[in-house]
Amino acid sequence: MCKKQYCEIRRDQEQFYVHSFWYRSFSGIRGSDRYDPDRFNWVKYQHDNAIHPWVLGGTFPEPMDRKAEAICVREAMRWLEDHPRDRPFFLRLSFNAPHTPVVPPYPFDRLVRKEDVAYPAETEGPGEGQPEWLVRSLKPFADASFLTRDQILEARRYYYGEAAFADYQFGQLLEWMRKRGMLDNTIVVFLSDHGTHIGDRGMLQKQTFYNEVVQVPYMFWWPGRIAAGKRIRTPVEIRTMLPTVMELAGIEAPERCRELSLAHTLRDGTEPDAKPVFCEFTLGTFGIRREDRLVMVLDGGWKMTAWVDAGEALRDGTLHDLSSDPYETRNLFGQPAHAEEERRLGNLILQHLRGCGSSASGS
Repeated sequence: MCKKQYCEIRRDQEQFYVHSFWYRSFSGIRGSDRYDPDRFNWVKYQHDNAIHPWVLGGTFPEPMDRKAEAICVREAMRWLEDHPRDRPFFLRLSFNAPHTPVVPPYPFDRLVRKEDVAYPAETEGPGEGQPEWLVRSLKPFADASFLTRDQILEARRYYYGEAAFADYQFGQLLEWMRKRGMLDNTIVVFLSDHGTHIGDRGMLQKQTFYNEVVQVPYMFWWPGRIAAGKRIRTPVEIRTMLPTVMELAGIEAPERCRELSLAHTLRDGTEPDAKPVFCEFTLGTFGIRREDRLVMVLDGGWKMTAWVDAGEALRDGTLHDLSSDPYETRNLFGQPAHAEEERRLGNLILQHLRGCGSSASGS
């Protein structure tokens, strides 16, 4: 991998894919009359307050090779085939799956049976003390109660099938590269930007700070150069990827992110030093509360979230002691007994925001 040659393959916005399945009514779209939602068992999120009629599950109505991820992999193979073998490369692939529309192709749509899928207990009771921004601003647009139990189970099984399809496609690329000797000295990183809700905590989609959303796969592979078969338990952020890959490749990372590198941890297979972990997003993609900065910090077994206003006041927050409340069902924010922990974590959030500038990160 090298900074001298870079290519990004991104086809998740390919016209066929978007026009057929994205957040639109299926009627009136050219060619969409052949896609009968009932025939392909589409689970759609539709009600009066729904901004997007998400396709939360169903079967892809075309052959597997027309799926966006398959197209992405073919384009990557084509680019690698044309790339000079004596020159290093940096290749990034962006898969849409398993993001909505969740439509795995045959046979991945049948990989997981509905009876083998667990129904999330959190659907019945999302916990006490959820923040107002979630209850009043987000949930009206992403409320799992508009789906039946059967629809939630269907959506979950299709999600697992879609994730398996993405894994299969990535495996196809790696095997193709292996046969051509392209993996002999190549760093491979696999990660996701966020998780999702599929009925758990009464929610759908992302835009929360619950573990279902903020915990993501983050894997490095470089045989003989980094420790193999190790699982790091210390929470880290995926923004560590850039400085880590650069250091492993022998390239000096920018000073502002150099200290985030996990290269030493990967080489030795040891736990990194524990540091506060931050997440941030905006609800602006829903057209609501565009100026809000919603931030989370995880540190020392405590998790705090808050809306931070222009005056740096922390409002509408949550505070959870994960050692005694791992499922985040008891909000301790604002309770005098935990004021010191709330103040400590709040200061970490403000320090983080001051160092990141004025614009919120999208999720």
